[in-house]
Amino acid sequence: MKPPLRAGPLLPEPQWRRICRETIFRHCKWDMQVGDHCALAAFPLLLEHKEWERLAKWAERLTAEALAAEQELLSRPELLDHLGLPGRIKKVLRDAHRRSIDGKAPRVMRFDFHWTNGGWRISEVNSDVPGGYIEASGFTELMAEHYTSTAAPPNPTQAYARALMRRAGSANGLIALVYATAYSDDGQVMEYIARELRARGLRTCLLSPAHLLWESGRARIVCQFAQGFPDVIVRFFPAEWLPNLRSPEKWRG
Repeated sequence: MKPPLRAGPLLPEPQWRRICRETIFRHCKWDMQVGDHCALAAFPLLLEHKEWERLAKWAERLTAEALAAEQELLSRPELLDHLGLPGRIKKVLRDAHRRSIDGKAPRVMRFDFHWTNGGWRISEVNSDVPGGYIEASGFTELMAEHYTSTAAPPNPTQAYARALMRRAGSANGLIALVYATAYSDDGQVMEYIARELRARGLRTCLLSPAHLLWESGRARIVCQFAQGFPDVIVRFFPAEWLPNLRSPEKWRG
């Protein structure tokens, strides 16, 4: 079976160094190293456009399937007992089926496709706070500039920013970007998305979930460096970590 993707040639060292600098300073990829090795490859993986379209369609169908499964769980809370969820999260999900859930909020899932001897296989879907924005956006576009007859796929960070802007409903809306502030690798992702939002005229605020106080179903920012009511909250904080916050008022909403 002929592989649908192939490795392109290595970039010359001077060009690669420039891309590394731009990826760090323009695109917020601060953790370039894993041990003594660079986390990014100095060569591209080239995929035929038709094959990319095929994977994209599969991802869309799998997304619809995952969302349908979530709705099934919300409408039949007795099924939650079959999942290994923390008790406090199960309680929130049981309560959720009694109120309407907004299914139109911007949502991102990342399906990890791998080419094998048996064709394409999926190792997982990261359906809650997936990363990879920097690598799939700015870094990919920088690489594509050096390979003729190639093009980068659509920029996922720009698509996400456009969706958040529509959701905010205002060109000057306030977007709260909530993440685990102890991790700089999460902070770089939020800063990268924030830059894309600010370029569109939106206001941004990077926060811990502990900086939000939920009152009558609405979140209010309460901390020393910021105040106000966000129009949109981006959660880059794993749901299963939320019960670790001391106060339920900080996360149940």
